[in-house]
Amino acid sequence: TTIGLDATDLGRPVYLKQGFVDVMPITRWHWPRTEGDFASYKNGDDRATILQLDREATHLNRQALIEHLLLEEGVQTCLSASGYGIRRPGRLADQIGPLIAQTPSEATFIMTKLLDADRSRPVFMDVMPARGWDESLQQHGWSVARRLSRMIYPNAVNPPLLCGGEIFAAAGFELG
Repeated sequence: TTIGLDATDLGRPVYLKQGFVDVMPITRWHWPRTEGDFASYKNGDDRATILQLDREATHLNRQALIEHLLLEEGVQTCLSASGYGIRRPGRLADQIGPLIAQTPSEATFIMTKLLDADRSRPVFMDVMPARGWDESLQQHGWSVARRLSRMIYPNAVNPPLLCGGEIFAAAGFELG
């Protein structure tokens, strides 16, 4: 069994002493609200496709989590040819994630569609390292709000969970 968490700079030394090991950084990005028109955007009931894409990318059965996220009031989804993204409302800001895509350009397409759903609210997105995507986020007006370290215990022989190349954004620090 592998246990994972996202540790702050203050918590990381505590977890290292307990035997956790670093897997990769994870960064919370912030997008400020903007003025202007927006269009409500939500695909039809694509639950089966979203669940399949999520399982292929994460190698986990996260059906209960994904269905819970999709049933939240005010949730927005975007489905592309080989990826998906979910935007859900929060108290102070919305959250984009999970966001699964094959390429940075596909991830940017999904992110842009989800931002277009409502530009009047700020948005957070917890981003996995992806080649060249940080630059794209900055070009779209995002800024780094916080950096954490994705850690696991024990040191797994198999690739770490929820760190695959197709995972551009986590569901949230609290959800993975």
